[in-house]
Amino acid sequence: MNTSLGNLSSKEAQARKNINFLGLDINSPVFFISSGLAIIFSCLVLLYPEASNHLLSDTRNFVVSRFDTLFTLCMSAFTVIIFFLIISPFGKITLGGKDSKPEFGFLSWVCMLFAAGVGIGMTFYGAAEPLSYYTGVFGTPLNVIPQSEAGLSISL
Repeated sequence: MNTSLGNLSSKEAQARKNINFLGLDINSPVFFISSGLAIIFSCLVLLYPEASNHLLSDTRNFVVSRFDTLFTLCMSAFTVIIFFLIISPFGKITLGGKDSKPEFGFLSWVCMLFAAGVGIGMTFYGAAEPLSYYTGVFGTPLNVIPQSEAGLSISL
């Protein structure tokens, strides 16, 4: 039995039993269902690019036009809730029990969050910005013609 399952009954432990695959601890139903769906949708998008583009564009336009205010209000509400949790007594609750000690200090956590934010920003915008310059999705700097030699040189 997996020792991380704690004091679960044997029936619950059997239902939550993970497998080890290539050194990874994998929950079988979650892994196989999610990876299967990802493969199926990826294959459908690759096999039917025009229909996929039309469907996904229409879906995006519907969501943006109908729920844009909801997204803004939710982000504002989440920010207020997080600040409330920080300054309220709930912010003093420790994970892991009363006698547990944090593995990292506050400054270490701030540095890790900053590094993760910078890393994801560089990963996303490192590819998205030059591609948008070349394709002209949001216009091009210096009004160069999209998908031209000038567009390629400005994107690099």
